[in-house]
Amino acid sequence: MDNKQELENFKNAVFSTAKAIARNTISIEDQQQVAKVHIPKIISADNPDEVLEARATADSEALRIRYNNEDISKKNEPRGTISKSLYKIAEKIRYEKIGSDQYLGIKNNLNNYYQKKY
Repeated sequence: MDNKQELENFKNAVFSTAKAIARNTISIEDQQQVAKVHIPKIISADNPDEVLEARATADSEALRIRYNNEDISKKNEPRGTISKSLYKIAEKIRYEKIGSDQYLGIKNNLNNYYQKKY
């Protein structure tokens, strides 16, 4: 299998997984977008850092779609720049924790990504 086909297969796997996690009929566009989800551009399926980032980002964004209610989030969002930032971080931690508790693969993807990043 050539690299271009391997890359397309990897992208399809990432997008399919995101759709399954989100339990949502989300559209997939070639520009690395899934509905309102932005996934980092994948250049090579052979680059472990890109693969890890793509998987973790797709998992996180799919969990956001599944577990975050934007109306409730907006209603409870605090005032002030710092407070809003902390609120968004706490919400991301919440839905990533829910997903990590339910799916070992998501837990591994997120843990590996954050350990590498930080």
